[in-house]
Amino acid sequence: MAVAELAVAELARKILGIPSRKEQLAKEQERLDQEWNRQIRNFIVLGFHEELGLSQEEYEKSFPKFEPQSRKDWRRFDYPLLHEPRINVVRKMQLAGIRNDRKGNQISNGPQAPDKPYASRTHNSNRYNPFKIDYSEIHHALDTPGQKEQFYTLNETVDLFIQYRNFFDFDNVAAIGSKIKSADQETYWIPIIKAKRIIDSPMLWIAIPKERVIAFNHGDKITVAP
Repeated sequence: MAVAELAVAELARKILGIPSRKEQLAKEQERLDQEWNRQIRNFIVLGFHEELGLSQEEYEKSFPKFEPQSRKDWRRFDYPLLHEPRINVVRKMQLAGIRNDRKGNQISNGPQAPDKPYASRTHNSNRYNPFKIDYSEIHHALDTPGQKEQFYTLNETVDLFIQYRNFFDFDNVAAIGSKIKSADQETYWIPIIKAKRIIDSPMLWIAIPKERVIAFNHGDKITVAP
């Protein structure tokens, strides 16, 4: 585009009040910083920093910042999410107020998640809503570690519960990236968090084949703390 055409386009943009790409990115980063602060505050209110023996300031500095999403993720993974992997999932559920009715069962994850705080992006559940548990899909989700868009583990799903509680108001959420082994080690189930308004309190349960649930996964970009 010629210099004169660029000047005309810039003038038209200003007249119409259309923000420049730089202004758009600055506004988006401001929104992301506000959301980051909200999520960090939620973790601190639950006492996660104290659980790790950190001050609030130290805890905040241990997390990566949110980054603007890539164009290919627009309208696919629009919700940024912080993850706290340093706290055992059973203890994290206690702190988050999720009742664990599967005591005595072993909880294991599928693809290995980072052991440092990290950030991912997810959706509002429409991507897998409605979703029915099916063993063939479960096996695929658990046995494909090279797959970049992974289903959330139970630990990650608890993070989601803390930060986007409204996602759990009307649906059971399956943590397809994890499985719960029975005491005999021969049977496993997919853990779900039941948090509908009709029950007394959020609780961990198991998914039954063909049960209607929703499921969440993340995009292929994960930002890990240095």
